Amino acid sequence: MSNLHYAPRRSRLRRVLRGVAASVVSLATVAVAAAYVVAPTRTAFAVTIGTEPNAVPGVELLYGRVTGPAGAPLVHARLLVERDGRVVARLTTGPLGTYRQLLRLGRGAYELVLSARAGGRSFVHRMRVVFVPGRRYRVSGRLLPQRVFTFLPVASY
Repeated sequence: MSNLHYAPRRSRLRRVLRGVAASVVSLATVAVAAAYVVAPTRTAFAVTIGTEPNAVPGVELLYGRVTGPAGAPLVHARLLVERDGRVVARLTTGPLGTYRQLLRLGRGAYELVLSARAGGRSFVHRMRVVFVPGRRYRVSGRLLPQRVFTFLPVASY
């Protein structure tokens, strides 16, 4: 008698099903990768604000820089300072994407509206700030591209 085994039909079916499953997973992985490559990007407007004491007492210094996704300066970006629905100061970026202005606003809550145009789209960011006389306020913005997917899953089988 020999020690040869005859593989039943069921194990051959399992191999075929395993191959089909691996093909489906591979196809899904390639489809996700293709969607990641061709998916459009969105742009976010990231705004930072910082404060420190100013050398001139009783006066606020408002300054900052606005840049595009590649870090290039955005000309004509606008910062509005509003109080009780009224615009009390307007600042516009120049050729270097910067603005700087001394103000006498007084202590209190203000709303800052930073707006910029890039790539045919408008971006606006609003924030509430409590100004204190004698401080410097740096308000800067940057347009950041964001992909639809943040990671690409990788699987092995």
